[in-house]
Amino acid sequence: MRIPIIVVIGVVLAIVGVIGLTVIFPNFMATNGQDFVNQIDTSSGLEKYQDYEVGDTVTIIDTIARMEFSDGQTQIWLDTIGKSPSDPPFRFGS
Repeated sequence: MRIPIIVVIGVVLAIVGVIGLTVIFPNFMATNGQDFVNQIDTSSGLEKYQDYEVGDTVTIIDTIARMEFSDGQTQIWLDTIGKSPSDPPFRFGS
């Protein structure tokens, strides 16, 4: 019994796709929370992110560990970064 070449190519592409989706893509596209924190520069009094520029679009998938509203700003701490006062929050003007 002979298997059509189209089926063989489809199976090979499916295997390559699954390997890429589960092994290569997450490591290439995702940043660990601690790696994200380590690249923050606060020496000028402002938070500057070495890997990102103003206008970049990012998607963050994490669990909110803490939220606080003070002085017209909402601050959000993420679970992978930390929720203590010494950990950097995301700040949003309200």
